[in-house]
Amino acid sequence: MKIIKIKIIGFGVIQNKTYNLSDINQIIAENGNGKSTLVSFIECMFYGMSSSSKDNHRRFLPWNKTLCGGYIIFKSQDKIYKVERTFGVKKSEDTFCLY
Repeated sequence: MKIIKIKIIGFGVIQNKTYNLSDINQIIAENGNGKSTLVSFIECMFYGMSSSSKDNHRRFLPWNKTLCGGYIIFKSQDKIYKVERTFGVKKSEDTFCLY
């Protein structure tokens, strides 16, 4: 699998950000620039957002109450897919689409 593009509408401190990853194989930035948040976003997009106390991803819900989520476009076995998710305060408010 190869991630081609990431669009974050809102996730933690990251708002309205697009990453085109077709030729990128590493991300380097100063501390506090969202590298770990980006990795958590990718995990949540593929596996959902945990609400357990051990690994509470709900902490990434934007404080300003804007939409939390986005999409990832990826390639697997010569096919291109798009996964879209939004996350709410409760798991029942989450949405998921795979194209």
